[in-house]
Amino acid sequence: MSGDSQYQKIYNFLLLICKLYNLNQTQAASSPKGSSGPSYDIGLVTENYLAIFGAPLLVVIGTIGNFLNLFMVGRVCPGTTMGIIISAIAIGNFITIWTTTATIVSFVDFVFKYKIKNASDIACKGFAFFSIAAGDFAIWMIIIATLDRMLVVLFPLKVKNWKMKRNVKILILATIILTLVKNTHLWISRGVAKNKCTRVALFEYEYNYRFWVALFTVALTPQIVVAIFNVLSLSGLKQHQKRMMKMSESEAGSKQKQKSTAQNNALLITLVTSIAFSILTTPLFVFMVTTAIDRTFGDTPIGHAIDVSTVFLLNIHHSVDFYLYMIFSAAFRKKVVAALHCKFS
Repeated sequence: MSGDSQYQKIYNFLLLICKLYNLNQTQAASSPKGSSGPSYDIGLVTENYLAIFGAPLLVVIGTIGNFLNLFMVGRVCPGTTMGIIISAIAIGNFITIWTTTATIVSFVDFVFKYKIKNASDIACKGFAFFSIAAGDFAIWMIIIATLDRMLVVLFPLKVKNWKMKRNVKILILATIILTLVKNTHLWISRGVAKNKCTRVALFEYEYNYRFWVALFTVALTPQIVVAIFNVLSLSGLKQHQKRMMKMSESEAGSKQKQKSTAQNNALLITLVTSIAFSILTTPLFVFMVTTAIDRTFGDTPIGHAIDVSTVFLLNIHHSVDFYLYMIFSAAFRKKVVAALHCKFS
């Protein structure tokens, strides 16, 4: 029975390949003869390939990674502000992965020929609202994470009196409210028209508003702020390490060294997250700037292909945090292995 099941899986996979091949052949046959452009719609083909291969991969990797972040945070970062922030980022990433068009929605659409977003106005508005709001939230949490590390590194004595855990929770709640308010226009501007989820109330001023809000709330501003916070944190950590080197073994003490090591590990995690954020999100925002200058570019096949590809890169950012922590932080990796060993031994 298991052999038959394996053959059936292989057959289904090959069937999907055939579907993609037939789609390309159909587009090639329908293209005007003698045209100098591509013989198929590269935008549609890119979207379909990402839907069938990229989307399920991101859903699996992202779901497992963000679940492990939530599961391990109490063991790796027990009772810390960093643990609270990592949990918040994981929740935002999880919601984004399961509601964004680039992952589960496009996969269901391509494989089962069922357009979830077109089912009703509520589905259309809801998927747009929750995916964008959760994505914004996860990005703003990176700012809070780098701010937290900067304050701990620069003001190690003062932060003890600042009730950081409470303040971080207040910041998270404020961020949730801001993301919900920022994206309320999606409940008005999105809807099902002619059996398709589309923008039903998009005016000229709204286009400009959405572009500049997106640019300064989830692109340019976060990257600049995160970069400044990281530079200040690294500078403060360097000064702290110089002081530690000047102190004798007895003056430094084992507890002080352990605290310094913990700060290094926490800062490393925020650095890795913020660098990955900058690398994976910059292409989308470059594309946004380009389409703001030339609005017709996004409607071309090449523009469509770049659009879906850059959105896919953005969703990789929401899927890989846990694996980046495991790769670049030896301390995080050791604690995760130890926690798993205790859990399942």
